[in-house]
Amino acid sequence: MALLLLASCGSPTVIPLRPEAPPDVVPIDAPESSQADWTVDCNGGADFETISDAIDAASDGEWIEVAPCTYREVVDFSGKSLWISSSDGPETTIIDARGDYGVIAQRGEGDGSALVGFTIDGAGGTYGAVYAYLAALRLEDVTISSARGGYFVIYAASADMELQDVDIVDSTASYYTIDMSRGAFTADGLSVSCSGNSYALVAGHGSFFLDHSTLSCGSGYAIYNENSTGRVQRSSLRGALYAATDEDHYTDTNLFENTVIRGSISQTYGTLVLRNSILDGGTITGTDLYELRLQANVFQSARCAFGNTWSGEDTAVDPTSTVEYNDFWDMTAEGCDGTVYVGTDGNIAEDPSFTDEASGDYSVPASSPLVDAGLEDDIYDDPDGSRNDIGVYGGPHSVGGGW
Repeated sequence: MALLLLASCGSPTVIPLRPEAPPDVVPIDAPESSQADWTVDCNGGADFETISDAIDAASDGEWIEVAPCTYREVVDFSGKSLWISSSDGPETTIIDARGDYGVIAQRGEGDGSALVGFTIDGAGGTYGAVYAYLAALRLEDVTISSARGGYFVIYAASADMELQDVDIVDSTASYYTIDMSRGAFTADGLSVSCSGNSYALVAGHGSFFLDHSTLSCGSGYAIYNENSTGRVQRSSLRGALYAATDEDHYTDTNLFENTVIRGSISQTYGTLVLRNSILDGGTITGTDLYELRLQANVFQSARCAFGNTWSGEDTAVDPTSTVEYNDFWDMTAEGCDGTVYVGTDGNIAEDPSFTDEASGDYSVPASSPLVDAGLEDDIYDDPDGSRNDIGVYGGPHSVGGGW
């Protein structure tokens, strides 16, 4: 499974201004065979009546297909790289965890370990509904519902975790919904609503990548990041974003692109990039950053857009900032120190005229001042070849096209 490495520590390195290609979100494929190696049906008529018995019989690299039913058991991959999929999807194929773990991978399971097409219901394991440690695990087309009582809903430690079309609903945890520590975490189509806890994703000492995902935590944290690099694109985040790294990790980067953010951003050390995004009602605060790059964004409905604290004492390099082609709308000052950016470097202060902001439609009509007002270099052109538009529908990687 692919690791996302956006930056490294050591001597400062300038990050390319060109739009970076995304990492591979789908590095493993379904079995090539048209017939499963083993079948499971709790009603009989298959090789086994429980998933656990099929895992015991299977060899590394085999495919287990599971018929619709409610399976009251813990699915432990037992150190085997297995593709475990349902035949009819998560609506009718349920792992009833009964207050225990739902899925476990903790014995060195490798690439190709996957659970596809299940609902994990009623989990309450100490470390969550899904526990991955020193292993690789992919969840695809999975719903996690009514997880209660554990520290987390998903816990991944020194693991390579991939989520594709995963919904976490009606679940609470004592600490965080998803905890990722010392590993790689990628998600495409992830949906998390923090109900009863205040952190959607906590990342530490690793890397994470989110695409087409929705994290909603109200007044809590959508992402809380310590010593990890992260990339978020074409997503919606509600809640605060926090990041901190070591003072000499100059290019440890958090990159947000084509993303709607409803909350404030705070980062200490490292590099922060916000491009073709919307910051609605929040403020960016950077402390001892190596670089701050704000390009082709909409900042709106806040007292001010951003403020920076450069101490010079805790950094070995002079910090730099790039603020260009942004729209500062409905705020009294663009910089929190009162610095006015409008009128220079392509920055404007005009009503974006979003199509239907109330319903979350941040596209713009042809008459909007955001159209063809973004970055000028043709490498940032919109998918139709026209100049970059400011906001989430602009650029080659836009919500409305590209990739």
